[in-house]
Amino acid sequence: MSEVEYKHDEFIYFVEEPTGEFEEVVVKGGKTRSRQKTEIREIPYEDIDSLDLEKRGEQVPFVHKHVVNTPLYMLYYWSSIMGAEPCWLYLELLTYCREDRDFLWDKLKEIEEKMKCTRPTLNKHLQTLEDYNFIIRVRRFNKKNSNSETTPIIKVRQSVPLLSKDQYRMLSKRNQEQHDKFMEKYGKHSNMEEFHYDAKATKEELLKSSTVRATSKMHKKVDNLIKEDKAITYILTKLSFAEEVKQSEFHELVESRISKPAREQIYEESVVFYDESKNRIDVILTDKGKSIVDFSIEQQIKNLTPLFEELYDIADFEIRFYSYEDYMLKLERGLWASFFYYINTP
Repeated sequence: MSEVEYKHDEFIYFVEEPTGEFEEVVVKGGKTRSRQKTEIREIPYEDIDSLDLEKRGEQVPFVHKHVVNTPLYMLYYWSSIMGAEPCWLYLELLTYCREDRDFLWDKLKEIEEKMKCTRPTLNKHLQTLEDYNFIIRVRRFNKKNSNSETTPIIKVRQSVPLLSKDQYRMLSKRNQEQHDKFMEKYGKHSNMEEFHYDAKATKEELLKSSTVRATSKMHKKVDNLIKEDKAITYILTKLSFAEEVKQSEFHELVESRISKPAREQIYEESVVFYDESKNRIDVILTDKGKSIVDFSIEQQIKNLTPLFEELYDIADFEIRFYSYEDYMLKLERGLWASFFYYINTP
């Protein structure tokens, strides 16, 4: 068992999701077929870390008179639903988790050897566990290896759930009778839920804060806009419906409150936007301005806070700094959904 520290910030986490659109592709023999388009949606590590698989389904009563029920319940009843191999795999996955860690990322080869199976077979069993919400797999790009794809991170449920009522009905009559005895003996105060939870609900929870990965087409568009000195126009056009883009008012305050060197080097071509839904102010700067701010963020926040308090009449807000390129990609990727609040503002 490895005690290697997991360096979560070295990776980009993602799932690949269908867009609902289709495209024609050429296949062998020159023929064409329709293929569903997909998009890569990046997921913050914090959302993976905080995802709670335990809340889906009620936990099996763990111990009664010093008898550990969890593996027995898996092998008696869940094996009738999922098959014995996925059950054994789940118990194997648990051995790689720690009290402070409910996931693994680097043990698939070792597990293959222990279970004496091939990777396709292992993936099949992992898919079964995911279908029944025992695990969730999230794919990863390695930032330190040219963003190449590496093994997925596998988050593992730490408790075994009771079968749901619809799964109970799938058991043989004999197994149902055994399950009734089990519940009478160990689970008098436990309730089986009507329907089981599947991976779809879990994935939808993760996707709530996911973002579309920028494509090469998006990068090219943004690069061209910057080269043509159209960056500010592009951003202001995208945010034109928002009253909270107070461009001239902000620069008037900067002129009177910020020193001339800082004004010219950092804020001369800046754009600010107050996102009320997040109580956050986005400050968009040139590459030069952003590089300076990166080395003096605390000081710049201190300088700007009284300006924004006056400009927007707010308090206790967050300030984030972006380069033009980063913010334009943010807009291109559709991450400004929270800005839609302003479309319907009278």
